[in-house]
Amino acid sequence: MTLSASLITIDGKEVGSVGVFTDMREILKIRKELEDANIQLIQSQKIASIGRMAAGVAHEINNPLSGILIYTELLKETLKDRPEVLKTSKRSSTRPCAARALPLSFWNSAGSLQARSPPSASTISSASASPC
Repeated sequence: MTLSASLITIDGKEVGSVGVFTDMREILKIRKELEDANIQLIQSQKIASIGRMAAGVAHEINNPLSGILIYTELLKETLKDRPEVLKTSKRSSTRPCAARALPLSFWNSAGSLQARSPPSASTISSASASPC
């Protein structure tokens, strides 16, 4: 509530007063809602920034890993008649898959900042052409 008051004087003599009361509850409610919406917008922008960064990290990791995986597959085809070398090749071809898990784990921890579920590993790996 706000109050604006004024004295009425005639010939220097106080003869009355006027007061205006204003109910500020509605204005304060709207201000609070606006503040809450602004906080939600800022939080959404932060989550969007984290998502763009995670996508960029995943892209930067996947580009060289895709080449490595392709050449590993080619090497396996070339060396299929030499099992002792192929065994070493299989072990090294699983390492890029572990590196791909890094952006996913980052996304999972970033997703915990907001009440929504991150994409599953099966969704991401099925969208990818890699053998991981």
